[in-house]
Amino acid sequence: MPLSNNKNYTLSDGFAIMMPYRDIFNEEITEQEVIKTIKSLNKREVLAATCKLGNVLENHGHMNRELQHGLINELFHNEQDKSKILKVFKSSPDRFLFFEQQLLHLIKLTLEHGNPYAKKKLNDTANFDLYLKKCVIPCGDLLNREYESDKNMDNPNRRLQLDALLKEVIRNAYFNSTEQFRYLFTRNYEILFNIAKSDRAIKSENYIDLESLYKKAKNHTLEEAYVLGFSLLAHYANVNIYKDKIDLNNFEINKNVYFNELKYSKYKAIKYLNKLTLSNSLDSSNKIYDFITLRQKPLIKISKDVYMPTSVRFVKERISSGIFWDIWDSLEKSERYRLARFYGELFEEYEQNLFQRMLGNDNEYKVFNELTYGKSHKKTSDIIIVYKNVAFFAEINTSKLKMVDTAINGDLEGYRKDLEKIVLNSVKQIDRSIKDFKRKEFRLEGVESKDIKAFVPIIVTINPFPQADLIWIEEILPLIENNKYLNGKNVESLTILSAEETEMMEAYTNTEYSFGDLIVNRLMRNEFKYKPMKHFLLALKFGEVEPRNDFLKKRFDEVFILSKKILFNK
Repeated sequence: MPLSNNKNYTLSDGFAIMMPYRDIFNEEITEQEVIKTIKSLNKREVLAATCKLGNVLENHGHMNRELQHGLINELFHNEQDKSKILKVFKSSPDRFLFFEQQLLHLIKLTLEHGNPYAKKKLNDTANFDLYLKKCVIPCGDLLNREYESDKNMDNPNRRLQLDALLKEVIRNAYFNSTEQFRYLFTRNYEILFNIAKSDRAIKSENYIDLESLYKKAKNHTLEEAYVLGFSLLAHYANVNIYKDKIDLNNFEINKNVYFNELKYSKYKAIKYLNKLTLSNSLDSSNKIYDFITLRQKPLIKISKDVYMPTSVRFVKERISSGIFWDIWDSLEKSERYRLARFYGELFEEYEQNLFQRMLGNDNEYKVFNELTYGKSHKKTSDIIIVYKNVAFFAEINTSKLKMVDTAINGDLEGYRKDLEKIVLNSVKQIDRSIKDFKRKEFRLEGVESKDIKAFVPIIVTINPFPQADLIWIEEILPLIENNKYLNGKNVESLTILSAEETEMMEAYTNTEYSFGDLIVNRLMRNEFKYKPMKHFLLALKFGEVEPRNDFLKKRFDEVFILSKKILFNK
């Protein structure tokens, strides 16, 4: 692929940068030193403090600079250390001291090396400062060592330098692409409880009774799984006071107390809890970025009856989109292909419904779902939207991201397979649809191809897809150009949207913004052209309350009502 030699990329393109231990204290620290410190501190308290710190970041925002400043001021007692940290923090506005991967790596090291009998407790301020300085901060350096090793190879050529940077950007994008829970949770609820039971779904040749499969695999219903998960999140969402350090009030779950008020079976509730809980063995590879096990089992036991989340974000994933993967894991390989096809159809219908809601009542828009045409029964793009003299051709892609191989193993092959499967295949379909429309091989009611002055290609993905200048200029654009797609007259730049971003756009279009203007204006703004749409939308409402998606809010309220009914008989 051709390289853009006139472009100098930095790791800060679209990302916040960690604040390394060596930049603060002017010395290196080894993994052995970190492990030695972990062994000297009480294991339960290290796990509790680290889990709670991650919970605070999740509740207040991982990229919240004000929170980072507040944590530094509140948590550090050693004034000399605090002064050094604040000096770096003030001189580099894109630096962050605390971040999720750093804390997850510390949890992994503590689970493996921690000493439950160590007498050093973190309620002693000196021990707490030691924990922050010699455990938390250095784990960021340990994560960064592989990138530094790649970047500083002897006489590296530019391709190798870019690949080292690309791996790090993809890792950060993969681990930090956090969807807002209100969207993730209610989207999956709508798909599983409504769309999966629609006439269109039942008539599909790929139809699967998801309810029966889930009950067979997990011995409780989808409704029970949803409301039990909802009850856990309601608990962890209350943890928002970071100055209390390791105070466990409103944070731990004691199974002997937490479910006492339920009218629902306490036995089944505890059984559900245990299915989300890590066993004694971490069962993880030696790869430093391997957090898969923690993602699959996001709760840990810190004593016989007490549970804590290693990552509240992972809990959110497991109790929403994780339900699909529970069904997936219960099936034989041959059955999984059918499930993937069926779920793809459900997501496609979900997005088509969303665009119809968003644009159907606006007379300036014409919305067309997938059409079949010609003797060979070709299909158009999944959604075509016409607004005045602009046509948006959107392809919906439900492929599971393989970039986890890149994120964990530093192997770019997984990411480039994603590019072909998600980007290239979708672009190929859009390109053909646009060309066939121009050739009048199919018609859109009330629309003449000669009147269209601009064609805008769009891909909608079920998961957030990593986007940054480096990724677009060095990977996505050359892939499209080399295959001679989207090069026709009046064809504009590609836009990639996640499901969450389409949901956010639906909320924004209920205010003063229009769908077409949001797409076009982002493409015209150079600072956002190759960044996620989410960044552009949040910038529009910077300092204001983000608009609410009323449709999903209604679904969220339904879960709340269902929870009271199942758990409390109300």
